[in-house]
Amino acid sequence: MRLTPSGEGGSGKRRANASRIGVACRGCMAGTLLVLALTSPARGYVLDDHQDFDFRLRAYTEAAVAAEKSEPQTKPSRVPFQLIEHRNFFNPELDGKLTRYQPFHLDDLSFRLALWGFYDGIYDYGTGQYARAIESLQGRLSQGHMNTGPITHTDTLIDPRKEYEYQPDPVLGGYGDVPFRINEAYVNFTKGPLFVRVGRQAISWGESDTIGLLDANNPFNLTLGVPGVFQDIDEARIPLWTLRGTYNLFESWGPISSAYAEAYLVPGSIDTTVSPLPLPKASPYSPPQDDPQSLVAGLIPASIGRDARLLEEIGYHGLVVEETKDDPFILLALAAQATHTLRIGTSVAIAFPRSPTVMASQAWDLH
Repeated sequence: MRLTPSGEGGSGKRRANASRIGVACRGCMAGTLLVLALTSPARGYVLDDHQDFDFRLRAYTEAAVAAEKSEPQTKPSRVPFQLIEHRNFFNPELDGKLTRYQPFHLDDLSFRLALWGFYDGIYDYGTGQYARAIESLQGRLSQGHMNTGPITHTDTLIDPRKEYEYQPDPVLGGYGDVPFRINEAYVNFTKGPLFVRVGRQAISWGESDTIGLLDANNPFNLTLGVPGVFQDIDEARIPLWTLRGTYNLFESWGPISSAYAEAYLVPGSIDTTVSPLPLPKASPYSPPQDDPQSLVAGLIPASIGRDARLLEEIGYHGLVVEETKDDPFILLALAAQATHTLRIGTSVAIAFPRSPTVMASQAWDLH
C-alpha cells in the first residue's frame, strides 16, 4: 500500500483528477445536448375524456451494407460496402376499452387493431442484381390447400418480389395484392375466471431471447433466415385468425401462485398461413444454391429413354415402373417419347395423394 502525504503534491494530484472528471462530464453533457437537439419531443393526445382509447405508432428505417465479398456464401455475390438492405417499418396500434359502454355486464370488453407495414428498397433502387435474380426464377411458387394444388391449379401463385419487398398479407391480400399486414385485430371478453379472445393474434407461450421450445403456435417469416438474427422475432412472427380461451383455475394455492387452462383453435377455412421459406437468389440472405427449377433434370434418370428403346429393340413388349423415389408418370412419358410399340404402365403408383381426376388426366396424357 502506498500512502500519499498531504500537502501540495497530494492536492495537485487531486486537482488533476478533478479536472479530468470535469472534462468527462462536460463531454457527456455536450453529447446529451447534441442527442436532444437531433430528436423531437414525444407528444401524447387524449382521444376521450376517460382515456379508454390509446393510439401508438412505431416506425423506423435502417440500412445494412456488406463488409466483405460474399462469394461463394451467397448468390448473387456482393462486394464490400454494397447496400444489401434498406428496411422501412411502421406499426400503428389502436387499443380500446369498451367495458363502460357495453350492456352485457362483462368484467372486460376491449379490442386491439394493429397494422404492420414493411418495405425493402433494394429491389427498386439497389444495384439491380437481386431484382434481376427474382425475375429470372423459373420455379412456380405457390401456396395451396392440397398436395394436388399445383396440378389442378387450385393453388395461389406467390410473387417472389412482393414476398421479399413488402411481405404482404397472405390471407387478405392473396400473397401480393395488399402491401401491408393486419398484424392484430381481436376482441377480448372477460367474465369471472373465463377469458376469450377472438380475431387475428399471436400466441407465444414462455419467454426466450429468440425462439423458445413452446413458441411454436404461430408460423415465422423465414425469408431472412432464423428469426431473431436478421429480423426482430416479434416482426417475424405471423399472427393467425384464432379463437382462444383461458380459464383461471385458482389464485394462490400453497406454493403454487396460480393455475389456468388454455386452448385455441385456428379455423382452416379462414387461415392456412405457413412459414414462408427462403428463396434461392432472391435476397442477400438467400441460401447459396441455384434456381430449384434447374435441379429438376438431375432428379430424372437420364437413361430411362435409352433403356426403354433398348428393350423395344431386343423384343420386349412392355415396360412397367414403380413409384419408389421417382414419379412414375414422368418416367413413362420419357419412355413413351423414345419408343414406338413398347407398352408402358405402372407397377405401383401411390393413389392416396392423388385425386381420381388427376390420375385419369395423367393416364390420358400418356395414352
